[in-house]
Amino acid sequence: MAIKKKSTVMKKRRMRDKCQKCSHTHKKILELEMQLKQALEKAELDDLTGLLNKIPFRESASHIFALCLRDKTPVTMLYIDLNDFKKINDMYGHPAGDKVLKKVASLLSKQFRESDILGRDGGDEFIALLPETNLGHAQYVAKKIEKAFSKYQFHIGSKKLSLSASIGIVEISPRMTNLEQLIEETDIEMYRIKRKNSLKK
Repeated sequence: MAIKKKSTVMKKRRMRDKCQKCSHTHKKILELEMQLKQALEKAELDDLTGLLNKIPFRESASHIFALCLRDKTPVTMLYIDLNDFKKINDMYGHPAGDKVLKKVASLLSKQFRESDILGRDGGDEFIALLPETNLGHAQYVAKKIEKAFSKYQFHIGSKKLSLSASIGIVEISPRMTNLEQLIEETDIEMYRIKRKNSLKK
């Protein structure tokens, strides 16, 4: 009888601990979203795409990165570079290229959650920070992006063009201490993917 009672007590403790852990995780997510909201209120948006500019993105992402680092929760970055975008500007002009970039921004925005941060890092490069996200889930997001590009045709006058992107993906590691390290490694990974894609042609 005593053994059965002890077993019941242990089960109740495990249930209580599990609930406390879930509650703590939920609070962290709410805190992340509040940090993001406050950062976005101060942010400057890119005139063309409506996404965060380079500096405001880094300011917003730094808050989220520090929070994930503090709480030892996963955070992953995607660095997205359009393949052969220069050819569009060269062949059809910059107004056509701008039209494509606006549509790309719209397509990308649909692939992320509200708690993710998406920005334009300059030219045809886009950058995203995904809090509470490990490498595996970020790779799933990247596949969604690639699928969205493969299905969509960009209209330039009477022409229909397809676009693809090279996407670098890196999850935070214990040796990282600041956002710039994550950005640098993700940028390097993106160029590795870009070289790999160019060899397939």
